[in-house]
Amino acid sequence: MEFIEPLLDGSPENLEPALKMGQLAWNLGNLGETDREEVHRSVGGLHPPEMAGMYLRVLDEMIERKQELFAEHMEIIAECNVTKEGEGFAIELRIMSEEGEEDEPEEV
Repeated sequence: MEFIEPLLDGSPENLEPALKMGQLAWNLGNLGETDREEVHRSVGGLHPPEMAGMYLRVLDEMIERKQELFAEHMEIIAECNVTKEGEGFAIELRIMSEEGEEDEPEEV
């Protein structure tokens, strides 16, 4: 949660989109510059032009955050899910190690 903290605004509706953006930024932060630029261009094309610039700026900030705070963590977030649990939420992450092995799901 520390990683996506800048994306959270306190609303429950924002949690899943923040996690998805965080997942993308985390994984892109683990790619080489050339691969990252290619994916970056593709992602920008998925959004309406008036929103693409803002989305890519936030994505770039989050990639930079990943590299500054968690550079030594090279795991890939394969999947993240949010489910309502009582008054709160449960977050489950599926992580792949650098070697490509999938770890057991983790609850955050």
